Amino acid sequence: MRKKLILCLSLLIILPGCGGGGGNTSVVESSDTTPPTVSSTSPSDGAQDVAINTSITATFSETMTASTITTATFTVAGVTGTVTYSGTTATFTPSSNLAYSTTYTAAITTGVKDAAGNAMASNNTWSFKTVDAILSWTAPTTRMNETTLLSSEISSYRVYYGILSGVYTSTKDVAASACSSTCTTTISGLSSGTYYFAVTAFDTTSPTPNESGYSNEVSKTIP
Repeated sequence: MRKKLILCLSLLIILPGCGGGGGNTSVVESSDTTPPTVSSTSPSDGAQDVAINTSITATFSETMTASTITTATFTVAGVTGTVTYSGTTATFTPSSNLAYSTTYTAAITTGVKDAAGNAMASNNTWSFKTVDAILSWTAPTTRMNETTLLSSEISSYRVYYGILSGVYTSTKDVAASACSSTCTTTISGLSSGTYYFAVTAFDTTSPTPNESGYSNEVSKTIP
């Protein structure tokens, strides 16, 4: 009987040491200390020919604290607008259309924080360029002698442009098949300055199409 009692006491002493639920066992809880990052943007860094009516978005690697995402922490240089946040995506909506042929730089600062309160480790910036000048015109419906001109009788258009009014140093041809009642084309590669544009039409006369006179002149200033 004495041996059984000693054995039982030994078990009582050994069990707590084996992790059997003794009161001295401590539990260490883990916490989120990982800084959030920007996983993607739209437009992407280096994007070209971005529409002037676009909104700029940034998607984060995790859920963020919405109150930290504002016009102070999400900016587009030289542009005013509003900022909203939904899911994991922040959106900057410009107050008006962006300028043509212009490079913009957007930024998310370290002021943004995730749901655990972690700030981004560094600012995130990216740049993009808007589309160049877009020119549109209405297809003519009469000839110079005031007779009717059908759309099927037009073979192409030629856009003339230059930096002086009435002096056109460059051209771009546009096939009439690419147009309906209204024609649109993009003039790329324009540096800063004011440009003047006029359009002519060619009929289907063979072998040499007849070219119309110039349309009215329009101008556009590229920032």
